[in-house]
Amino acid sequence: MWPWEHAAVAYLAYSLSVRAATGRAPREWPVVAVAFGSQFPDLIDKPAEWVFAVLPSTGVAHSVFTAIPLTLVLLAVGYRRGWLQVSTGFSVGYLLHLPGDVYYGVILGNEPSYDTVLWPLVPGDVQSNVDLFALLTRFFDRYAEFILSPAGLPYLLGEVALVGGVIVLWLVDGRPGLGVLRRLLWRMIGRPGRSVRPEDR
Repeated sequence: MWPWEHAAVAYLAYSLSVRAATGRAPREWPVVAVAFGSQFPDLIDKPAEWVFAVLPSTGVAHSVFTAIPLTLVLLAVGYRRGWLQVSTGFSVGYLLHLPGDVYYGVILGNEPSYDTVLWPLVPGDVQSNVDLFALLTRFFDRYAEFILSPAGLPYLLGEVALVGGVIVLWLVDGRPGLGVLRRLLWRMIGRPGRSVRPEDR
């Protein structure tokens, strides 16, 4: 899945779950954690192969043998430290990333790719001397070629509906997470920002 697809699926699931459980919209920092968690496996594994050539691009962080213990530890720590909503948000984003990669190929007419989440039982190949620009260009070229084809039209419509619907939901929720980004920007340029309140956690 593409990064925006991972983020959209994670936010949709988290927002609806929070609303069902509490009747309220998600809060600031948990939403930031959802977004980060939804990208976390790729932030670890893609550089591990494409830059350092030490692990496959669906390696340790994509593995269920890493994801499940790690999220359980984070939930326990979050509970003890009073950051349970934040650790839950990260866990939701992280854990939903994995089935997204497993079943993404089904949308394109392929079989589920269970191997992507079974490292080290399924080690995977490691590419060396990767031309990162050429690799990303090839990915985008394939993506553009597919969505411009007749077979890609239903996929494109579904993606627009998913991402557009999630953006609307985020706006209805009050744009949670945007305030965090603003405060980080203010601190970077030397303008003081508001500290984290307990209700944001």
